[in-house]
Amino acid sequence: MNRKGLGSATALVALTLWMGTPTMAQSNDETPTRLTALAGEARTSAEHAKVAKEYRLQAESFEATAAEYDATVKRLSKNPSPMTYKWPSMASPDLVQAKQKAVEARRAARESRELADHHLRRSVEALADN
Repeated sequence: MNRKGLGSATALVALTLWMGTPTMAQSNDETPTRLTALAGEARTSAEHAKVAKEYRLQAESFEATAAEYDATVKRLSKNPSPMTYKWPSMASPDLVQAKQKAVEARRAARESRELADHHLRRSVEALADN
C-alpha cells in the first residue's frame, strides 16, 4: 500500500474512534485497525477482493451514519432561533456537532470507497500476473 493509502486508512481509524463504532455490516471482530492490517497483508487476488468488499461495506456504513446525522441536523434545524440567522456561529452546539460528524462520515465513506477501488484494481492486477 502506498503512503497515501496508509494515511487514509489511519484517518478512517481515527474517525471511527472519534465517532464511536458505527453499525458495520461486518463481523464483530472486524475493526478498522484489523481491516487496515488485512489490507497490508493482502497478496493474492482473492485477498484483495475480500479487502475491497470490506472497505465497500465500511463505506456504506459511513454513508448510513452520515444519513443519521443529517436527520439529526434536520430535526435540530426545524425551529432555529432568530440569532442563528444573523450569527450562524450562535447555532446550538448539538447542531454544529451533528453537521461536522455528517461531513466527517461522508469523507470517511469517500476514502473507504477509494480504498475499495484500489484493492479491486490490485485484485485484477494479481489475476493478470498469474
